[in-house]
Amino acid sequence: MRLWPTLALLVCMGHSACSSVSVDSQQWAPLEETMSAWAWARTGSPDSEPLVAEVRVAIKEQLLGRGLRQVTRKEAEFLIDHELSVRTEVRTRDPFFGLDPVEQYEIGTLTIQVLEPSTNAPIWTGKASGDLRLSGVPVSPFQMRFAPTENPRNWKIEKRVEKILAEFPLSQP
Repeated sequence: MRLWPTLALLVCMGHSACSSVSVDSQQWAPLEETMSAWAWARTGSPDSEPLVAEVRVAIKEQLLGRGLRQVTRKEAEFLIDHELSVRTEVRTRDPFFGLDPVEQYEIGTLTIQVLEPSTNAPIWTGKASGDLRLSGVPVSPFQMRFAPTENPRNWKIEKRVEKILAEFPLSQP
């Protein structure tokens, strides 16, 4: 019987945690097709934070996979920077799918910027946003206060980086 796929779809539609990652990009200045050498915009040791290190590895793998070369900052034709941000959002739910009519979610955004090396002016920006976790459930049905949950954040870094850089116009054969 094919009831399970239908049931899974209905549960996903009723529960906001099933939302996907949305991607947006903006080109601020022309990119020359011959550009192939990049470097990180920020120097130092930002890899000490595990999540930042994961972002940098994913970006580096995607760029190298496109035939773009990582070089020193002095040799770079463009710089790469990134930022992670989190915001909270309260969502209403269909009471049919649970007793709590509202839930609190954390939405994470990964932004990747391509910068001009001499001025640090943005050339291209890509963003991916999506749910990280259900972060709060109502204390009671009559109050807009939320009790925190123990759900871990799920950034899905590789998926976000891949989706963002799929819109990046440069690659080398």
